[in-house]
Amino acid sequence: MDFGVTEKGFVLKSFTDIMKDIENRYKARLQDNNYILDFNTPEGIHSEAIGYELSQIWEELLEFNNQMNLNTATGIYLDFFGTLLRTPREAGLMQPDRLK
Repeated sequence: MDFGVTEKGFVLKSFTDIMKDIENRYKARLQDNNYILDFNTPEGIHSEAIGYELSQIWEELLEFNNQMNLNTATGIYLDFFGTLLRTPREAGLMQPDRLK
């Protein structure tokens, strides 16, 4: 499966996918197809910590990708699109009445 920016949009790489890839790397490097990544071993603990941090980076990449889309942008990124598209920004108006 392709991850990142694809023809279908941004595909997030989950923690599970990352850990499967790490385990497959261990199998390839150790030349042992029966290797199982155990989270109670030093390499398992290290791999889990790295996998978690990588999954957080993927979450940030998804957020960044969403900010590059006019339909999903928020905050200052929406202002940036408005500037690029020459869309004037109007200040909000104060509501004169209160809702009951």
